[in-house]
Amino acid sequence: METGASGGESLKEASGGGSDAPSITTVLTMTTLSTVARNSLPRVSYVTAMDLFVTVCFLFVFAAMIEYAMLNYYAYNHRPPPRSRRMVS
Repeated sequence: METGASGGESLKEASGGGSDAPSITTVLTMTTLSTVARNSLPRVSYVTAMDLFVTVCFLFVFAAMIEYAMLNYYAYNHRPPPRSRRMVS
């Protein structure tokens, strides 16, 4: 059994319509974990490695959500270009 947009299957059919919920849940979970971790550590005035790691992970997940939204938008609003009429001489 294949999954994904292959074999003539469009993005609309492959996505299933529920791929955005796990991404949103991941962003919320990362935000919560970052907040809990910051509260359990002593306050410092500089950026820690954990701050950088969580920020980079958050950016990757957010970029994946934006990519999914763009692909979904273009898949549903794709219009083929108009055909030009050629005159046969």
